[in-house]
Amino acid sequence: MKCKIYKHPIAGMLNIQQALRFFGEHITHHTPQIKNLLKQN
Repeated sequence: MKCKIYKHPIAGMLNIQQALRFFGEHITHHTPQIKNLLKQN
């Protein structure tokens, strides 16, 4: 699991575990924003 697979612009290179955690948190963070935008249109 040490192989770096994703380059984050600020955090740098992430391994698979770090990348999956980041993507999960990223989706959780942005879901309410997306829902609000969809309601507006």
